[in-house]
Parts: sequence; C-alpha cells; structure tokens
Amino acid sequence: MAYTLIAHGNVAGANSGTTSALDTTGADFLVIHLQQSKTASEATISDSKGNTWNQLTLQSCASGDVMSRLYYAKNVTVGSGHTFSFSGTSVFGSIEVQAWSGSHLTAPFDVENGAVDGSPASRSTGSVTPSQDNSLLVAGLASGGGDNSGTTIDLGFTVSDVSVYSAGVNFGGAIAYLVETISAAKNPTWTFNFDFGAANIAVFKPAGGAVVATGPAPLGWFDPELEAGRYIDPEVSPMCLLGWFDREWTAPSGPGGLLQDKFARLIGGGALGSA
Repeated sequence: MAYTLIAHGNVAGANSGTTSALDTTGADFLVIHLQQSKTASEATISDSKGNTWNQLTLQSCASGDVMSRLYYAKNVTVGSGHTFSFSGTSVFGSIEVQAWSGSHLTAPFDVENGAVDGSPASRSTGSVTPSQDNSLLVAGLASGGGDNSGTTIDLGFTVSDVSVYSAGVNFGGAIAYLVETISAAKNPTWTFNFDFGAANIAVFKPAGGAVVATGPAPLGWFDPELEAGRYIDPEVSPMCLLGWFDREWTAPSGPGGLLQDKFARLIGGGALGSA
C-alpha cells in the first residue's frame, strides 16, 4: 500500500495552540513538527484521540533562538473532529501536522537527520537513505524572525503547511514531504527569508515494504504485517544460477494465514515460471 496524505494543518501561539478539527478517517500514521524558542522548556504535544507520540532528535540553533523536532504516532486512533495541540510557557511556537495512510503499523521509523545554522536564508536537512522503496520522507523547518510565507524546499518535496512568523506570537515553521518510489539518498534544502534556522528530516517505512538490498542477497526476511508480507528464500540452482521463490503471506482473518509459493525465478539464463 502506498502512502497517501489524508489530512494536514497547523497552529501557532505564544504559549499553546490547538488546530482546527481535521477528519483523519482512514489514516494509520501521524506526524507533527514542533518549532519553538530554545530558551523555553519544550512544549507538550497531544491530540484529541489520545495517541502516543514518539519524539525524534531535537535540532537547536547555536546562533539563533529556535529549535525543531519531529514527532510521530503509529497504528493510531483517528476520525472526524481530530485536533492536535501544543502547550508550554513562552514557547512562541507552532506545530504542523500530517495524517497518512499506508504506514508500517508496528515499526514505521527508519532513519533521520538534521542540521542547524549554516548559510543565511537556506538550510539543508542532512542526507537520509530509505531502507525501502515507497518510503515517506518528512522534513521540518524552524526559522527565526522575518516573513517566511514564501518558504520552499527542493528535490521534489511538497510543502503542506507553513506557520508564518508573527512578532511576539511565534517563530516561523514549515513541514514538507516526499513519497519516494525508488529508494535513493536525499538531502533537500529549505529556502526562507531569514538568517538562521533548524531543520529535521525523517524516513518512515511503508506497509509491507521490502528491504532494499545494499550488499549480498540476504538469506531471507519476513515482514509480519497484519495482513500482508513477503518472505524471500534464496537458493543456488544446480547450474550455479541464483534462484529464489517469492512467497506471499496471506492472513484473511485472525492471526493465522497461509504461506503460498507465488512464483520462482532463475537469473543468468534461467526461466520464469510457476513454483
């Protein structure tokens, strides 16, 4: 199943804020980007459906007063009237929210990176390489004072929400995404209208995704997703040709299921046929 954006939104405030009600029906994965003043205690993140939030690495500017963090919630409770909130004291913050379907339900997080300061008016996130095709890449940006309404990001990412800077209320923030069909390293650059910022990027695995081989073929793997998965069983043929079965795990109901041979292949002059 491919990642699909179900809903998104944002809110800003000096001490706290709650988004307008979103209809997150059909989503199974949630992401929040928080930006705020680094001199205040970090705001508390919550949502109206009571989901559990996991925080990733904090990025905090050395030359400016902002910090940035991504949060995610997996296998979530969703529905209409869904709101998202942050709460603190003098945080001058904002959150940007995305609700997605198509996530790995048990272990969606893959890798992350981040960067702070750097060149005026631009910030690269740091490079990440998804371990699987069809992964979701989410990038967040926290920025200082100045009009950030024209914030952009390159390498095919889409900006879903920008929290515009407001003096005495909030620093600027933004969130963007890319669903990467074929896994490859990405290090996107944010462009904005101020001189300091903190950026984050994280990769999340898709439902039933296959591990991308980075070396010799593995002996096998199995992804015990609730309703689908793959098991690859490599073997060497008598002619020293690499062959394997691609077997599909199906679980029509309950914890049980069937492991069925789907097809077999031989590489190097071999044939493709039913197993």
